[in-house]
Amino acid sequence: MKTVVVVNSEGMGQGDPALARRLMLPFLEQLRRHDHVGALILYNTGVRLAAEGSDLAGALSALHEKGTDVICCGTCVGALGLEGKIRAGRVSHMEEIVKTLMGAEKTVTL
Repeated sequence: MKTVVVVNSEGMGQGDPALARRLMLPFLEQLRRHDHVGALILYNTGVRLAAEGSDLAGALSALHEKGTDVICCGTCVGALGLEGKIRAGRVSHMEEIVKTLMGAEKTVTL
């Protein structure tokens, strides 16, 4: 598999949460311009980005439509009360997440 990008929170980096969240949209938009992104894995609070009401669900859907497999951690979706509310990508399980990570040529974690 190509590059796998891992998003484990609602924003990029440490520090100001509003700034971290603001950086995520341009990151996802730029990521869509690269053909070698095979999968984007969302876990922990990162799954909120794909949920109903998220202003980033559209950018994630655009990535998915381009061919990037957008995978949301099912345990995280359940723990955060987001069952039935994921609007971008799909919900999966840890076995597939580990398989995807292990098959990656390169992994980028935010």
